[in-house]
Amino acid sequence: MPDNCNADIIAQINSVDVGKEVSIWPNPSTQYLYVDALVGQQVRLFNIEGKVMYNGIINRAAQEITLSHLPSGLYTLAVYGAGSYSQHKVLVVR
Repeated sequence: MPDNCNADIIAQINSVDVGKEVSIWPNPSTQYLYVDALVGQQVRLFNIEGKVMYNGIINRAAQEITLSHLPSGLYTLAVYGAGSYSQHKVLVVR
């Protein structure tokens, strides 16, 4: 980037939530994460570098996401669709 350019980066959006509240458990987690949200909403899990580690759609209450293949660390879970968006921090421990 040239020296005369400035760039602002948004580091974090905690939560903008409209509609049904999203519940996640257990957190911290070792093997599985359960997500309760509206059926049809999109779910993405990002690592600390922003890489998508899981991408799916809620198709039932208490949707199960397998975490056993992920290393320990802090992840961001985004749940969105139908006019709503929420973001949650998830800790995976081994």
